[in-house]
Amino acid sequence: MKVASRQISLLVAASSFTVIALLGASIGYFSQGPLVKGADSRPALSTAINVDGPDVKRIALTSHEGASLRWGNLSGRHRLVFFGYTFCPEICPVTLLNLSEALDILEGKGIEPDPIFVTVDPQRDTPEFLKEYLSGFREGFLGLSGEDAQIRKLSEAFKAFYERSDLSDDSEYYLMDHTSYIYLIAPDGAMLEYYPESTQPPELARKILANF
Repeated sequence: MKVASRQISLLVAASSFTVIALLGASIGYFSQGPLVKGADSRPALSTAINVDGPDVKRIALTSHEGASLRWGNLSGRHRLVFFGYTFCPEICPVTLLNLSEALDILEGKGIEPDPIFVTVDPQRDTPEFLKEYLSGFREGFLGLSGEDAQIRKLSEAFKAFYERSDLSDDSEYYLMDHTSYIYLIAPDGAMLEYYPESTQPPELARKILANF
């Protein structure tokens, strides 16, 4: 598969960055939740965070199927949202696997929130590639790409952070620094909770279930 070969190429090219990236994740550099880069601690969740405001609803995106849509088209249901990118060497695929298993658990209890993967690297993550990448995980994920300005506006609504890594060179194998929480969003857009990417599937399912 193209995904597999591309990921292998990335892992080889980015090997010198991986230890640093993982160290960054362990101290919360990537797992910052609703705050900006450089904050010292995980803040208490603010119930004022709503990701379905009028301006946010108008954000134009493209699905992994190539369909044009607005963020507002996705409101009205519980959503589990993760910002990542397909070149991500470890955090993103592990998070999607954990989320996939948690969704299987929740489905067995009759709970089916919509899982959404928003790329922070639209330059490389075309709809075609997002579709191929997501096919390696549980069925039902919605992949979203679009113009960087639109992705940026959406991430700001979530108080999420991303940027091209300072450690990367100018090749196509650059890395992205990014917030790596899984966000639980209510049908009205209220942010109910967010979970570290390292949360194991049974615990993740239990915590999500507590909000239903």
